[in-house]
Amino acid sequence: MSSIREKIANSIDNSEYGWRTVRGISMDIGEPENRIATEIVTSSDFVQSGSLNSKGEALFTTRNKYKKITPMLMRVLGAAANSIVG
Repeated sequence: MSSIREKIANSIDNSEYGWRTVRGISMDIGEPENRIATEIVTSSDFVQSGSLNSKGEALFTTRNKYKKITPMLMRVLGAAANSIVG
Protein backbone atom coordinates (compact mmCIF):
# COMPACT_ATOMS: atom_id res chain seq x y z
CA MET A 1 0.00 0.00 0.00
CA SER A 2 1.41 3.39 -0.94
CA SER A 3 1.71 6.24 1.53
CA ILE A 4 -1.27 8.11 0.06
CA ARG A 5 -3.38 4.94 0.24
CA GLU A 6 -2.40 4.50 3.87
CA LYS A 7 -3.43 8.09 4.62
CA ILE A 8 -6.76 7.56 2.86
CA ALA A 9 -7.39 4.25 4.64
CA ASN A 10 -6.50 5.78 8.02
CA SER A 11 -8.78 8.74 7.37
CA ILE A 12 -11.69 6.43 6.62
CA ASP A 13 -10.98 3.83 9.30
CA ASN A 14 -10.51 6.42 12.05
CA SER A 15 -13.59 8.42 11.09
CA GLU A 16 -16.83 8.34 13.04
CA TYR A 17 -18.55 7.97 9.65
CA GLY A 18 -18.85 4.65 7.84
CA TRP A 19 -18.69 6.25 4.41
CA ARG A 20 -16.58 9.23 3.31
CA THR A 21 -16.55 11.54 0.30
CA VAL A 22 -13.40 12.33 -1.64
CA ARG A 23 -13.88 15.95 -0.56
CA GLY A 24 -14.02 14.96 3.12
CA ILE A 25 -10.94 12.77 2.86
CA SER A 26 -9.12 15.57 1.03
CA MET A 27 -9.91 18.04 3.80
CA ASP A 28 -8.81 15.51 6.42
CA ILE A 29 -5.43 14.54 4.95
CA GLY A 30 -4.56 17.65 2.95
CA GLU A 31 -4.17 15.99 -0.45
CA PRO A 32 -5.85 17.13 -3.69
CA GLU A 33 -9.23 15.56 -4.46
CA ASN A 34 -8.12 14.31 -7.89
CA ARG A 35 -5.21 12.41 -6.34
CA ILE A 36 -7.46 10.81 -3.73
CA ALA A 37 -10.06 9.86 -6.34
CA THR A 38 -7.39 8.25 -8.52
CA GLU A 39 -6.00 6.22 -5.62
CA ILE A 40 -9.44 5.07 -4.51
CA VAL A 41 -10.67 3.91 -7.91
CA THR A 42 -7.41 2.17 -8.84
CA SER A 43 -7.11 0.24 -5.58
CA SER A 44 -8.99 -2.84 -4.43
CA ASP A 45 -8.57 -1.59 -0.83
CA PHE A 46 -11.65 0.64 -1.13
CA VAL A 47 -15.31 0.17 -2.06
CA GLN A 48 -17.87 2.64 -3.35
CA SER A 49 -21.39 2.82 -1.98
CA GLY A 50 -24.33 2.29 -4.29
CA SER A 51 -25.79 5.49 -2.78
CA LEU A 52 -24.74 9.13 -2.95
CA ASN A 53 -24.75 11.65 -0.12
CA SER A 54 -27.29 14.49 0.03
CA LYS A 55 -25.02 16.64 -2.18
CA GLY A 56 -24.80 13.95 -4.86
CA GLU A 57 -21.23 12.97 -4.01
CA ALA A 58 -19.95 9.40 -4.21
CA LEU A 59 -19.23 7.67 -0.90
CA PHE A 60 -16.30 5.36 -0.18
CA THR A 61 -15.03 3.16 2.62
CA THR A 62 -12.28 0.62 3.12
CA ARG A 63 -13.00 -3.07 2.64
CA ASN A 64 -12.18 -3.68 6.31
CA LYS A 65 -14.58 -1.01 7.56
CA TYR A 66 -17.24 -2.21 5.12
CA LYS A 67 -17.06 -5.68 6.67
CA LYS A 68 -17.40 -4.16 10.16
CA ILE A 69 -20.31 -1.80 9.47
CA THR A 70 -22.37 -3.82 7.00
CA PRO A 71 -24.51 -6.74 8.15
CA MET A 72 -23.71 -10.07 6.49
CA LEU A 73 -27.08 -10.22 4.73
CA MET A 74 -26.47 -6.87 3.05
CA ARG A 75 -23.01 -8.01 1.90
CA VAL A 76 -24.51 -11.19 0.41
CA LEU A 77 -27.26 -9.23 -1.33
CA GLY A 78 -24.72 -6.74 -2.65
CA ALA A 79 -22.53 -9.56 -3.98
CA ALA A 80 -25.54 -11.17 -5.63
CA ALA A 81 -26.43 -7.87 -7.29
CA ASN A 82 -22.75 -7.27 -8.13
CA SER A 83 -22.77 -3.94 -6.33
CA ILE A 84 -21.95 -2.53 -2.93
CA VAL A 85 -24.98 -1.92 -0.74
CA GLY A 86 -24.58 0.86 1.75
